[in-house]
Amino acid sequence: MGRRALVVVVGLLGAVPVGTGLLGVVGGLTIGPGPADAVRYFDSEYRFLNAVWVLVGLLLWWSLRRPGERALVTRLVLASFVLGGVARLVSVVATGWPATVFSAALAVELLLVPVVLVWHRRAFPAVGQVAD
Repeated sequence: MGRRALVVVVGLLGAVPVGTGLLGVVGGLTIGPGPADAVRYFDSEYRFLNAVWVLVGLLLWWSLRRPGERALVTRLVLASFVLGGVARLVSVVATGWPATVFSAALAVELLLVPVVLVWHRRAFPAVGQVAD
């Protein structure tokens, strides 16, 4: 099996989270299970997302070892926070304000993280650019 086949398979694997993620953001809980399966469904989803969340934090820590070289990783992870904040905002519009902790998370994701992204861009410009 060659590299081209691997690229195709990884591309197809990438289509799964993009497609189902967009469906989840737009559809919310309307695409979830019926009441009989809800506990198992949400427990599984909760644990899965928290495993991803651990990886996100580890990626940020990893990027700190060589912040200039790994700036793209840092920015992509931070941008995922902003995207998550937008998804939370869709939820607010669809269902109302969440618990206080999630409202605080929304503020961090949509207010603080964009500032950190700009700051990071200035501190660690792309290769070939000079910092401000």
